[in-house]
Amino acid sequence: MTPRTQWTSTLRPASARGRLSAVLSCLISLAMASFLSAQTVILNDDFESGDLTAWSSIYPPSDGLSPQVVATGAYPSLAADSQSNVHLAYARDGKLWYRKFDAETETWSNEQWTGIDQYASYRNKPKIVVDSQDRPHLVGGKSNGTGRYAYWNGSKWVVFSEDLNRDTDLAIDGQDNVYFVKRGGAFGGYVGARLRLAGSSSLNILPDPDTANGLPLGRNDHVYASVVVNPVDDSVHVVYRHGKPTNFAYRTSEDIGQNWAGGGVSGNDDEEPSCTASASGAIYVVSGRGDAYVKTGEPSQWQYLGRAVIAGDRKLPVVSSDTGDNLYFGSFGGRFNVLDGGTWLADLDGGDSELKVPSLSGDSVGFLRVAAAPQGGFAYVIWEEGGVLAANDNARDNFDLVFSTLDLQGQIGN
Repeated sequence: MTPRTQWTSTLRPASARGRLSAVLSCLISLAMASFLSAQTVILNDDFESGDLTAWSSIYPPSDGLSPQVVATGAYPSLAADSQSNVHLAYARDGKLWYRKFDAETETWSNEQWTGIDQYASYRNKPKIVVDSQDRPHLVGGKSNGTGRYAYWNGSKWVVFSEDLNRDTDLAIDGQDNVYFVKRGGAFGGYVGARLRLAGSSSLNILPDPDTANGLPLGRNDHVYASVVVNPVDDSVHVVYRHGKPTNFAYRTSEDIGQNWAGGGVSGNDDEEPSCTASASGAIYVVSGRGDAYVKTGEPSQWQYLGRAVIAGDRKLPVVSSDTGDNLYFGSFGGRFNVLDGGTWLADLDGGDSELKVPSLSGDSVGFLRVAAAPQGGFAYVIWEEGGVLAANDNARDNFDLVFSTLDLQGQIGN
């Protein structure tokens, strides 16, 4: 350092230092303004705009696998399509919302209102499935008589005006025929059924699955039915509680719901059971209590597989199967389990502790939903998080919805 350089750096007059400070401050301000202008504007948690670009920048699913908050709502439902994209529906602010996760770009779409009014209620929980073109179809509603069905036609949501009762479920076959089961039959039964033939603009009323063809009527209309279609032969399968010949009852049709056969699975009567069909055509069910079964023959021939999750009334256990017939289970409280090649990840009957997802926020976790990825080996999961009080807490719909994956070893994310 030369003497002049030293003098300049150490003995600069105060006025010069002040001018330099002002110039630097101005430059910093300009640089900061330029930087901020290049950033995505972070909005408040106001989703009514339908634009979630800001939300996605706050919670970027960097790899689509690590647990990430992807929306705010309640009672989420998700489905994976043939390209491993994820379709998500959920309730908030009296509406049924939708987002899509693109597995290739690992990004989420903006939030869309589906055109369906939706209460946050386990009795009116939404359900979403995808058709042969990987387009979503869903049902939702507010209460009895206000249920609606909608599907994405490639450019907009098309909402059907037919009223559907609460407790409605849907499934879709390989020909894009859509099946509905709902509370209340049309011909004296307690389980009603509807069919939308592919491309039709109306729903056909089907014989009541619980009583068709002389099958025995159950106890009352709080049936909570679940429906699935076998991808091998397009047969339709329904499970419900309060049935006969056993409380946990089963019905099936091989002719698009025109005729039904039936039997019983078990004596459990908790709400509500769920079912899935594997790529090989196996039919798996889980009772409202959380017991898993596989169909082995005629309608009343079932093999008990074990206690999947500790559930019970209003915990709404669900099951999903991948291409290897591995099963993924979820239930209220963030509970999950995996049946891999006939072996339980957590053998609850054998005394193992139950498995639960980690809470990102440290707050309580509500309903957990699963959707097996088409390539097998893992499932997508989503759960409610943030002060969840009870399974029938219908007063709140502003929970964080946390998205991640679940593999066969029970790993959440990566």
